[in-house]
Amino acid sequence: MTLSTSPETRKPLKTVEFTQGICGIRGSAVYRKEGDRILFSTINSAASSVNAAEKIIKVICELEGLMPDDPLLEFYDLSTPVGYPHRRGQGNEVQVDRLVLASDGRGGVNVTEWKSVPLDPSLPRLR
Repeated sequence: MTLSTSPETRKPLKTVEFTQGICGIRGSAVYRKEGDRILFSTINSAASSVNAAEKIIKVICELEGLMPDDPLLEFYDLSTPVGYPHRRGQGNEVQVDRLVLASDGRGGVNVTEWKSVPLDPSLPRLR
């Protein structure tokens, strides 16, 4: 996976708000869309992207006018020490996973698997 980071072609990060779980924990995530690829990361420690991925995808798709179950879309989760503080100082602070999605039959998706992909050194660190 390569997302452009040169200043001439880099698209700005956008922010989304979402609610997670039955307790209604509020979270925020940033994302960048390039073509059919969408990279996102949570930006507060209250909500992890693993637990809120479906909600984050839904909100992003609503804002972008996309269908979450579009098989051409690829979603990537960039996890950092913001959502996963135990990673601080371990040398593997940042991890990118491609999300494997399955349609929920109602136009949404369920994440069935997180597949780790090599970290492209040109990707910015989101902190």
